[in-house]
Amino acid sequence: MKKIIMMMWAMLLTMGFTACGGSDDSTPPSSNVHVTPNSVSLLSSEGSSASVYIATEDAWQISGCPDWLHMSATSGKGGTSVMLTTKSENFSDIARTATLTVSTSSSQTTFNVSQDKFFSEGLEVSVSNMTIMSDGFAADLSFGNKAKGYRERFFTENEIRSKTDRDIYNLLMQENEYSSLANWTSSSRVNPGTTMIYCVAAYGNESNPDGSHKYGPMTMQRITTPSETRYADMYPSISYNSTRWTATASKSGVYGTRCVKYYYFWVTEDNLVLELANMFLYGPALLAHKIYKPVIAEQPGEYAVAAQSFYIPLSNSLFFGLWGIDDTNSFSAETTGDLENRSSSESSLLRSRFSTDRSKWEELKRTLTDEKIEEITKSIKVVEVQ
Repeated sequence: MKKIIMMMWAMLLTMGFTACGGSDDSTPPSSNVHVTPNSVSLLSSEGSSASVYIATEDAWQISGCPDWLHMSATSGKGGTSVMLTTKSENFSDIARTATLTVSTSSSQTTFNVSQDKFFSEGLEVSVSNMTIMSDGFAADLSFGNKAKGYRERFFTENEIRSKTDRDIYNLLMQENEYSSLANWTSSSRVNPGTTMIYCVAAYGNESNPDGSHKYGPMTMQRITTPSETRYADMYPSISYNSTRWTATASKSGVYGTRCVKYYYFWVTEDNLVLELANMFLYGPALLAHKIYKPVIAEQPGEYAVAAQSFYIPLSNSLFFGLWGIDDTNSFSAETTGDLENRSSSESSLLRSRFSTDRSKWEELKRTLTDEKIEEITKSIKVVEVQ
């Protein structure tokens, strides 16, 4: 009898019964697959690679691989090294991430893979408060808190029609690098009805392995200048006698009747007259954006109507400009100016249909500092309506 009892007890133990009287099926099998390391970081460039080691004695397979990542193996048996390689550049300001799963017949584990972003943080550029004239464009720029300088370029539609963002960025990187930050931008003079694509990107203190600056994300702004039918035509007439200049604005052209009021601007300081004339000739939208608009904002009621004459104290030279308000209460799509010099008996009506001189525009952008703009703005006079 004792022998029979011992045999029954041995059978119970073999069947898996515990001393508690039940089976312990709730405990999962212990993991028999491990990945080392369990987190991998790859560079933003195409072809960046690193390896992981899959430790197991069983057959395994990997799932969850993103389309930007290539693996040297997605299945196998036993301990294996797997090479991970990026298939494309991460040309963005957001890192790519993926969680991959390694599974065997009895267990599974995960590991993380990330690809760094191409662009640095804190180098964003925004374009705002645009002034779009028939012959040019100007706007305010603001930069991220880590920006130290920037590059910019205006493209035509044909130049970038079939190009990727990376192609456009490469062309942008061929432009001059400005080592400080301007709070404005402007185009050179263009024809009415021209579409431009403005691109700008900023750099900070970080450098690439080759020593070049590491840039932030590229901002693109599409601008189309108004066609000639938007003109509120105006024509200044300037004369002088022994004591004063006399300035009068008249409507002209087919669309002149749309202009209902004018703002007159003038400067007589010899050192600033040519500054304003150059801004008008090579950056007409910039002149309206950085000089005229702020002055009008401070003196919105000082406007005139057509054929009114105003008298300006006599000086050796004079820049006289005007900007119209059309019948929709919007600024007209062009400005007009007149440059007068008594000593040389020269005068030049500065209309808005001059040919573009890009080299002069580049020079203007390099030399026109915020301090110079402030000096000009303080010297601008607006006629007082009587």
